[in-house]
Amino acid sequence: MTTPDPTPSPPAQSNLDPRLAAYAATATADLAARLAIAPSAVRLVEAAFVTWNDSAMGCPQPGILYAQALQEGALVRIEAGGRTYPYHVGPDGVPFLCEDRIS
Repeated sequence: MTTPDPTPSPPAQSNLDPRLAAYAATATADLAARLAIAPSAVRLVEAAFVTWNDSAMGCPQPGILYAQALQEGALVRIEAGGRTYPYHVGPDGVPFLCEDRIS
C-alpha cells in the first residue's frame, strides 16, 4: 500500500515550463486552501510568462503608487467551481491572487 504524496501536483498542461508548473502548483494549493476544496478540484486554464507594465503587476490597489517600470513575471489562471482565478507573479516569483480580476 502506498501513501499519497501530500504535496499538490501542478495541473497538467503539455510542454509547461517547469517554472510555470511551480507557479501553477503554488496557485492551486493556495486556491484549494482558500476554498476548502481538494487541489484536484482546481483546473489550470492558462500559464504564461508576461511583462507587466508597472510594479502593480496587473493588479493595482486603490491609493497605492506604483513604479512605472516593466516587470517580468507570469500569469496563472486557474478554475474551480465555474469561476476563474488569476494569480499574478512578479520578479519575486511568488504567485498572488488578484481578487479584483476573478471572473
